[in-house]
Amino acid sequence: MVKSFSTGERSHMTSQNKQSKKRPRLIGIVIAVVIVVALIAILPGVFNAGNKGTTVTETSLKKAVSINKLSTAEFTYEGIAEKLNDKGEAVYHIYYKATATSGMDLSSIEFKIDQGQKTVTPILPEVSVYDPIVDESAIEYLPKDANIDLREVIEICKQDALNEVEKAPSFKETSARNMRSTIEALLVPLLESNGYSIVWDNESTSDNPSDTGEAQELNGEEGENNEGDQ
Repeated sequence: MVKSFSTGERSHMTSQNKQSKKRPRLIGIVIAVVIVVALIAILPGVFNAGNKGTTVTETSLKKAVSINKLSTAEFTYEGIAEKLNDKGEAVYHIYYKATATSGMDLSSIEFKIDQGQKTVTPILPEVSVYDPIVDESAIEYLPKDANIDLREVIEICKQDALNEVEKAPSFKETSARNMRSTIEALLVPLLESNGYSIVWDNESTSDNPSDTGEAQELNGEEGENNEGDQ
């Protein structure tokens, strides 16, 4: 149920609204790297693991990692949204908490394969931000006598949350970085068993500007260079 702000708890909100209404406060980030056991189980059949004479193809790689909506980052925050009238004036203010997740549709992944050098460069799809989940039990509003439609309030909060996530580059960068780790965990062991290695370059994903510009060849060992991360 939607609650009104108590005078003592939220009395400062109106005076700070112009500065804070579009800046939800970050509470925490939970990394949710997902290693899909089912995919690992089918990989040996795709590549004939252990036979270094096997030629890796883009079709076989796509089949190995094809999965929809793989979530790689979770963002939990609180913020203040506004219900506006036709004149663009605030009718009431809404305090809310929400959780947003981001990820990628791996069925859209592409691979550049250099058979001469035996390298594979994954080209990741753009990071998608999924519909935020608003904690209805945490919603509060001001003024306390505002005429509230809960469904409308939730939609306002969702849109406010989406706007903030879209403006937070670190969220998508984290998601892209975790997706790289997931791809490596899925493919590196079997690629190496067939004599291939994974190479990342600065075009591997359009949503990961924080990585260094030079390509990095990964031979199954953790050697990430994060100097470009913010």
